[in-house]
Amino acid sequence: LQIESVFICRDPVVIHERIPIPVYSMITPNKPTDFILHVMLTIGEFFTEHDLRIAGTLRDSLVAAKLIGSSTTLGTRQLYVTHLTRRIIVEVLPVLPITMRKIDDYIFKIKRLLTSIVIEGDIHLDELSPCLLTELLGTKTDEMTRLWQEKRGNQLNAMLASLPHFAARREEFLAA
Repeated sequence: LQIESVFICRDPVVIHERIPIPVYSMITPNKPTDFILHVMLTIGEFFTEHDLRIAGTLRDSLVAAKLIGSSTTLGTRQLYVTHLTRRIIVEVLPVLPITMRKIDDYIFKIKRLLTSIVIEGDIHLDELSPCLLTELLGTKTDEMTRLWQEKRGNQLNAMLASLPHFAARREEFLAA
């Protein structure tokens, strides 16, 4: 019962105070999509994490998390980047286990990442948003399964061609 009070805050007055946020792995701007998702989860406002993941782009996810607005003008988007960069510096970086030497590098990467997402609407191939990455990996999994079955069948055919007395058991081998 006493341990529960250390980890769970039930007092409605204390809800708006800063409570610790556990970080299970080193989430830094070096892993851009993980970092942006972490930012959305820690300082964003949303009903469920699923709401953030189903948005079409990372920009849409940031809008859904109420971290930026939906304006399309360049000047406004630049203000969104500046404002969100400041929020991350003030609210996210202080709770991450990073050294002072890394902060300069991380601030530069955060600004570049947010500019890429918010203004350019572009992300690098290795920085796919979770919604796009899930769909892409699902497609690739189906392709890989089909390719694996095809290659396995081709290899079995080659083996059975050299061992004709097992040729009648082809379907039995494939089922195994």
